[in-house]
Amino acid sequence: MLDEELLKILADPKTKEPLRRATPEEIARLNAAIQQKSLKNQSGQPVNDPLTEALVAPRSQRAYPIRDGIPVLLFDDALSLA
Repeated sequence: MLDEELLKILADPKTKEPLRRATPEEIARLNAAIQQKSLKNQSGQPVNDPLTEALVAPRSQRAYPIRDGIPVLLFDDALSLA
């Protein structure tokens, strides 16, 4: 689980907008796309590992995975929510 104080200072690396936790519905939608092998990250690579947590940039509709409790805030690894 990501610390709330850390969450307050994290931002989308591209737009600098604040991030929020992904909702269970957003995680389920991303995992469904992963299971169907239809989800690719921003660099065009297929995503194979299911998500348990992610951070969302609401305006840009991007999700950044959290792996082993560490947010992966690399634009190339971002996932589209659109």
